[in-house]
Amino acid sequence: GIVHQEEPLAIPDEQIIQIEEDGRVMLNDEPLDSRDSHDLPDLINLLTRYKQSCKANQQDALITISCSENSKYQRAVDVLNACAAAKINSVTFTTEGFGEWE
Repeated sequence: GIVHQEEPLAIPDEQIIQIEEDGRVMLNDEPLDSRDSHDLPDLINLLTRYKQSCKANQQDALITISCSENSKYQRAVDVLNACAAAKINSVTFTTEGFGEWE
């Protein structure tokens, strides 16, 4: 069927998810979910809409995860899980200080 959205969603080709040192997760500079949330429902909801929109426009859904230098590895795992929940497979990491993954 046809999906009616409240407002048109302007979709860039790529969504950037930032993971802050304090555990906050931001999508395109907008903070989402609480820093204690591991299942990231807001992020999954937005990523799912993004995926559906890309599919409708016959584009690939591309995600870049940008981690700050001291962000926790677990947070990246949470975000990857959110991408998987939204059925997005094209995920890349930007390597800002990724030597610190102990």
